This record gives sequence, C-alpha cells and structure tokens, in this order.
Amino acid sequence: MHEHDDAAPSCTSCHRALHPIEATRWACAGCQQQAAQQLADLPTLHRQLADVLTPGRGAHVVGSRGAYGPRPPADLDVMDLTDPRVGVIATLVSCVRDWVETSREGDAGGTLTPPEWPAGPDARLAALCRWLRWHLDWACGMHPGVGDSLRDIQQVHQHAHSRATGERGERRVTVACPCGGLLRVGASTPSATCGTCGTRYGHDDVLRLPLAPRAMAAAAA
Repeated sequence: MHEHDDAAPSCTSCHRALHPIEATRWACAGCQQQAAQQLADLPTLHRQLADVLTPGRGAHVVGSRGAYGPRPPADLDVMDLTDPRVGVIATLVSCVRDWVETSREGDAGGTLTPPEWPAGPDARLAALCRWLRWHLDWACGMHPGVGDSLRDIQQVHQHAHSRATGERGERRVTVACPCGGLLRVGASTPSATCGTCGTRYGHDDVLRLPLAPRAMAAAAA
C-alpha cells in the first residue's frame, strides 16, 4: 500500500487520473492490460524479426540474394532489435533487474526472484516475457517507477511490430492542456485525462487542443 503525492493520483504510465478504486496503485488497469498483451506478443514478433533477416524466410525478407547483382544491405533497425545487447531482450532484462531491485527495498510487498536465463534468444525472450507478465500486477501496485517500464515495453513492441509486419504505427503528437499539462494523443485516442489538472477530454475535444511547443513535446515524448 502507498499514497501518491498528488491530490488527484494519476497513472505513472499514461498520466490519466486513476479511478478511486485504483488510487493506491501506480498504474491503471488499462496500461497493465496493454502491457500484458504486448508481452504476450513479443516472442512471436521477435521470431518474425529473425525471419526478416534470414534469406528465404518470412514475408518481408531483407538482404536476400537474387540470381544476379549484389546483396542488399541488412536492415539495421531489425539487427538492433534482435541484438541481445541493445534490443528487445536488453530492454526486458533491464525491466526485470529494476523490479527485482525495487522489491528488495522497504515495504515493496515481498522480494521477487529473478528468472532463469535459458540459452538462445528465443527461449530467453519467452522467459523474460513470462516473468514480467507474472509480476505485472505487483509492479503496477507496488513499484513507483513502473510507468518507465510500461513505456519501455510499449516502445519495443511498437518498433518490433512495425519492422516485423511492415506496418507503420499510428502517428502520435503532444498537445497542451490550458493548465500547461501535456498529453500524447493519436487520431484513434478515445479520450484522455490531463495528468496535471485532471481535466478529462473526449475524442473530439482532445484533438482540438493546440500542439505543444517543440521543446516541451520533445521532453514529454
């Protein structure tokens, strides 16, 4: 159990006001459910990324050799995403280590045991995703910094999905509430609540808000 410093507690991930029954949590049910689905998707997306880099496999092959001519350059974005040192796996390892360390502090509700690290990138990623899903409810309820983890998971999922499927994700922009608060929205955003003043905007209203100044938008992205 914990208390937010704000008079009106908000989700540390999406910054929307928390429902009264969630007031002692650090992330809302919507962000928790979204992260759970993204973690469930990532093992399959990671395998699809490997197909992208392997000649003769997958629908979006990069670097295959034709009968004549030089081999096209490999997709560096995909190489980075599949590199265990800097890609999807590295991001999830960082989340696991952060959660384990936080669980050992104060009244965090019990110490988490890190997962085993199986050999092979696919097996390791599956173990990471499974562990994070198992402990997601703990993190959303007990970890003040869980918002950073959820945004990291969302970002690697978006990048992996985009590169694995060839689909471009929805463009999102930062808009400014009259109080000075910032909101990240896209064309399909159903509603949004300002994390600063608590004002809730419907779909049409939030898309009418002015774009935030570039410097402020960059800081919020």
